[in-house]
Amino acid sequence: PLREPVRRLATADAVVIQGEEFDIRRPVRRMSLPLGDTLDVATARQRRPLAAFGGQTVHAIAGIGHPQRFFNALREAGLRVVEHAFPDHYDYRPQDLAFAADAPLLMTEKDAVKCVGFAPANAWFVPVSARVAPAIDDELLTWIRQRRPAGTAVSPRRGKKSG
Repeated sequence: PLREPVRRLATADAVVIQGEEFDIRRPVRRMSLPLGDTLDVATARQRRPLAAFGGQTVHAIAGIGHPQRFFNALREAGLRVVEHAFPDHYDYRPQDLAFAADAPLLMTEKDAVKCVGFAPANAWFVPVSARVAPAIDDELLTWIRQRRPAGTAVSPRRGKKSG
C-alpha cells in the first residue's frame, strides 16, 4: 500500500504481502523478512549474531517506507531500541549519526550503503532475506515458465535443474 495504489491490484497476477493484513478482497500469499546476523558498516566483513545485542540498548536508524517494522523486529529479537526514523530514501550525513557514541548503532542494509564512509565504528547493519512458503516458490516458478520466451531456462534457487 505504500508503493502502488489499490486499483493496481486489479491487474496483478498474484499478491504477496509482508506485515499487517489489509482488506484487498483478493487471495494473498504471505512472506516474511527475517533478520540475519549483523555486519559492520565499515567493511561488511565482521559478522556478529543479532542475539549478541540481546538485552542491550541500541540506537536504530531506518530511512525506509515503514521504519517501525524494523524497530519492532529488533525489539522482538530482545533488544532495547532507541528509535531514529528518517524519511524513505534519506540521504544521510555524518551529523545524523552523532548520537551513536553511547551505544551500538544498528541500521538496515539499505541505509548502510549510504553511511559507509562516515558511520561510527560501532555501526552495524542488519540484512533481511525475503522468505515465502515453498508452495509460493513453486507457484511463482510455474507462472514464470508459462510466460517465458521459448528457449530460455528458469532454475529455482533450491538448486534443482529445470528445462
